[in-house]
Amino acid sequence: MEKRKYGWREFASDMRKPPNWITFSRIIGFFFLLLPLLRHGYFPAAFIVFLLFAATDYLDGELARRKNMVTWLGKGLDPVADKVLLMGTMLTLGLFWIHPIPGLLLAALESTLLVMGMVAFFGFQATPTIGANEKRRDLILGANLFGKAKAVLEIILISFVFFERSGIFQMTDGSVLFLFWAATLAAAMSILRHLGMFGPIPLKRHST
Repeated sequence: MEKRKYGWREFASDMRKPPNWITFSRIIGFFFLLLPLLRHGYFPAAFIVFLLFAATDYLDGELARRKNMVTWLGKGLDPVADKVLLMGTMLTLGLFWIHPIPGLLLAALESTLLVMGMVAFFGFQATPTIGANEKRRDLILGANLFGKAKAVLEIILISFVFFERSGIFQMTDGSVLFLFWAATLAAAMSILRHLGMFGPIPLKRHST
């Protein structure tokens, strides 16, 4: 098969794929989440919006695999959308309802992870091509144990804060800050892991 570089034609083709629409919706979803959160402080509605768009992280990958719509654009867009939704929500909660310092620190670490992922993705695939013989270019930095722990802690913390602010149950400030700092530590460890400080960096295939 003739190889050709990934250009605007391929980008436009990828953008017409429904899984990529779903992935991109997570970025838009964060701004929909801000409306009830910042304007009215209505946490139940904000939490529902968060859950709906967070669920698309599974939906886009599953649809792409089932319908054979896995694209190069989707592989790069998926982690960006994840970071925007999770990092944006965590930063908003940290700045306005928890504590600004861990919120800003976690956002800085998340941004670092995002930049590292993009550098790895576009660096290792500096000249992406279309063709059956280019499967090796699908390999990008995979999530490590610390990164997965960070994501779980962030989802737990976001859920607990939304529950607490909705009046479902009460949490102490200490327990909220503990989860925040634990997620921050996991993010820092994930960065060190990607830098190869705990052994070789694992490579995996992205799902979308």
